[in-house]
Amino acid sequence: MRPIIAFLFASVLGFAQVRVEVRTDRAEYLTSEPVFAVVEVTNMSSAPMAFSLCLGQVDLAIQGQAKRGAPDFWGCLVGRASDGSGCVMSQPPTMASGETVAFWYLLKGYRLPAGDYALRVSGQAGVPRVLPGREFDASLKVHIHDAGEEELKARYASWVREAADGDRRDLAREAIVEMAPVFLEKTIAGFEGQLAIEGLGRIDTEQSRRDLVTVLEKSPESWARELARCVLRSRHEK
Repeated sequence: MRPIIAFLFASVLGFAQVRVEVRTDRAEYLTSEPVFAVVEVTNMSSAPMAFSLCLGQVDLAIQGQAKRGAPDFWGCLVGRASDGSGCVMSQPPTMASGETVAFWYLLKGYRLPAGDYALRVSGQAGVPRVLPGREFDASLKVHIHDAGEEELKARYASWVREAADGDRRDLAREAIVEMAPVFLEKTIAGFEGQLAIEGLGRIDTEQSRRDLVTVLEKSPESWARELARCVLRSRHEK
């Protein structure tokens, strides 16, 4: 079932025109499943239009719900961006007239129990700033229900495949690390650098701590060894 689109608008400036649609990636979710807002931008003009994540800025928040506290190892990560998360843009790609591109944004900082929620998605779409209509503010319905581990594993199966070698590899790894389900501990341990360290730190089991020690012992980068050491120290101090 395709999620309901929150709203649609078009903006025109001279010969440039853009249409933006905002939706969730699913009609419903299981507890501990990642939630994404998908911002779809269509070039309604007759000329090519530049687009990039670097050109946009989007905020996601669950209305009426406080974010969970930062992990107790968060101080280890301060000042260091996640691997591959930097936004570098020299020559952005372009979309042709009538073409639609989709930007995926992961909801972060929440552990939501079963229930119905309102997800606010606001910001600027990833198109040139000269388009005034790139700004948007939408409220999306999010329904979450309980499920057993096997059903949750089935939902994660596609993300695990993507994380291995799919077109959305980085997005999938980011989602898996954010939610850090215990049954994907070995998958997370196989990620590189900070993602592996952060995910293992979130899981915080005896096995995940052993895998953090392996990262500490085998990583060729000094910063990764220091980060793993810091996270391990925070685990022992709990």
